[in-house]
Amino acid sequence: MKRMKIYNPKRFWSGIFFAVMTTLLITLMILDWTRPNGRPLNSLVIIVLSLLFAIVNIRLGFSPDSKKQDAIEAQDERNRVINERSRAQTTRIMLGVLITVSVLGGISYIFIRTAVILTIFALATALTNLYFYVWIGTTVYYNRKL
Repeated sequence: MKRMKIYNPKRFWSGIFFAVMTTLLITLMILDWTRPNGRPLNSLVIIVLSLLFAIVNIRLGFSPDSKKQDAIEAQDERNRVINERSRAQTTRIMLGVLITVSVLGGISYIFIRTAVILTIFALATALTNLYFYVWIGTTVYYNRKL
């Protein structure tokens, strides 16, 4: 009997994860079957999609061509540049959001003194400060590395 080899473990374990999740969803649906509001259509759709995703990923886990294709895509310079630029843009946008929330939280706390606004202001300010600390740390690290 021929032994099957797993060529792409990442996809294989992803497929196993979705197979387990599908099994749990089916079990929960069967247990919920007796309730009058049970058996919703969206649960069936999620189960079918999860099962298809599991089957495809497990099948690709056993395919040697899938591993080669993933290696080619990972090494593609264009994809790496796009990912780096999108991460940088996301970071800039999130920094702008955090600064805006910090400023608006500070201004609104002046007029409305509630603990909720103070908490939002404090969290946004702490995350903004954390961003700057990480930015300074990575700048120093890469300056030493270069």
